[in-house]
Amino acid sequence: MPTEEMVIPGQRTVRAWFDTFFRDFLSSLTRERKLLEVQNWTWQSRPPKLVMIRSLDQYTDPDYLPNFEQFKQLNQDFERVHRAHDEQVETLGKSCSAYHLALKQCPEWQPLFIQINCMDSVHDPERLTDLLLDLVVNGSGEVPDNFPVARSWNPLRDRLLKLREVATVQPAYSQTKEAASDLLRSTLECSEYLERVRRELALRADVPIVLAR
Repeated sequence: MPTEEMVIPGQRTVRAWFDTFFRDFLSSLTRERKLLEVQNWTWQSRPPKLVMIRSLDQYTDPDYLPNFEQFKQLNQDFERVHRAHDEQVETLGKSCSAYHLALKQCPEWQPLFIQINCMDSVHDPERLTDLLLDLVVNGSGEVPDNFPVARSWNPLRDRLLKLREVATVQPAYSQTKEAASDLLRSTLECSEYLERVRRELALRADVPIVLAR
């Protein structure tokens, strides 16, 4: 939070902050929170990454980052919140990768995949494996019928999700859920911090949080 001793920027600067990284961060963190709450980690294995859960700087246009750096200079305690969030995003990504590998290596997967592979004439076996196990990692529901993977995933979804309970997989699944829980707390802390500062700046600089259209 800005303190009484800090220099409060002028109206034009605050307006620019509100319309650039504040807007982008808060909307993205809201989406991130919703994804984490339903345990959809948006993991993909090719290339390996979390698709819609990212480090904070990636949630805004790179051209806006100088505004964010300016903000952090006046709110230096936000650096801890920022760093914790980004470190936990990285931890969740590593956990999802390990979870995906545990699924691929579990003994129950191969006989199930033999059955699945007979149903799919679109994908090569390695690609199909990764697509299906990505869906398991993300705890996905049924996918639309026009998705090529639907014919493999939808009929066997419940059996595929049961792979999470296999003894060799369950520890990686639990670790991923724990990493996601830690990130959710950090996501909420980031959102609450930015919302508090935005309210404070709006009052002290006499700048509307949202301009009328």
